[in-house]
Amino acid sequence: MGCPCEVLLECDDPDQAARALQTAIDEINRLDLKYSTWHPESSPGHWQSLRVACRSKPTPVDSETARLLDLAATAHRISDGR
Repeated sequence: MGCPCEVLLECDDPDQAARALQTAIDEINRLDLKYSTWHPESSPGHWQSLRVACRSKPTPVDSETARLLDLAATAHRISDGR
């Protein structure tokens, strides 16, 4: 999402490490595509329309996004808005 990402693995089995690395890369790419507002294949229009909709009424989101927003709200609260 516009920032560097590093995956460190410690494993004695090279095949298991390769599978774990690929799983991590796939998940990073999935999240990047879903939540990035700048990614060429994501939908910035979706995010803009969601912002507008949220200003006027409650807007449904999927459970993963709801959990992410709850985590962000908690981090905001416990950090006094930092």
